[in-house]
Amino acid sequence: RESVERYRLLAEHVGDVVWVLDLVSMRLLYVSPSVERLRGLSAAEAMAEPVLESLAPESAAMIRETLPGRIAAFEAGDPAAVTQSHEIRQRHRDGGWVWVEAVTTLTRGPRGALQAIGVSRNIDERKRAVADLRGSEARFRAVVESAPVAIFIQAEGRFVYLNPAAVALFGAKSAEGLLGCPVLERFHPADQPGVFRRIRALNEERRPVPLMEEHLLRCDGSV
Repeated sequence: RESVERYRLLAEHVGDVVWVLDLVSMRLLYVSPSVERLRGLSAAEAMAEPVLESLAPESAAMIRETLPGRIAAFEAGDPAAVTQSHEIRQRHRDGGWVWVEAVTTLTRGPRGALQAIGVSRNIDERKRAVADLRGSEARFRAVVESAPVAIFIQAEGRFVYLNPAAVALFGAKSAEGLLGCPVLERFHPADQPGVFRRIRALNEERRPVPLMEEHLLRCDGSV
């Protein structure tokens, strides 16, 4: 009893939401008071609500689909089934949805009942940051793709990206024809030592290099 009280005291003074779920009834046996900051509900209100009904449709569907297999793997002794992390959406009191990262550990209760001990935290800001980054990447790609000048990216001296202008400059039918190929092969032998030094400066020394005039070798062999 003393250890249980210590656990409860700790759970009730952390920012993350700590909870215990009965995996047969799918009802919460315990939830820490911090659920109010996460979802706008009191602990009593959260415990009275069926867990799957608190989830967005796609999150509830994911749990219904994956939980039986996870339980079977847990009972078979698969260590990968013990603790897992999922990103789900839960309903807030105001009617909106909150992105939540839930880390759950399967265990047996005092009488052998299968339970999940979980820790949930709000990841709305993380999700917004990822969405903003993807938006920025999409805008950057759109600018590069439509640029009238040739732009290519290399890694370890090989092409990993070419915009349409670069594909046209090298006389390739498509970017796929150059991806993975050594950059040096597309420059005149007389210019290759200088190009090699510039690639080394970029990759190893991490310093910018000035613009230079160089002779390219097009895919048809012309310069």
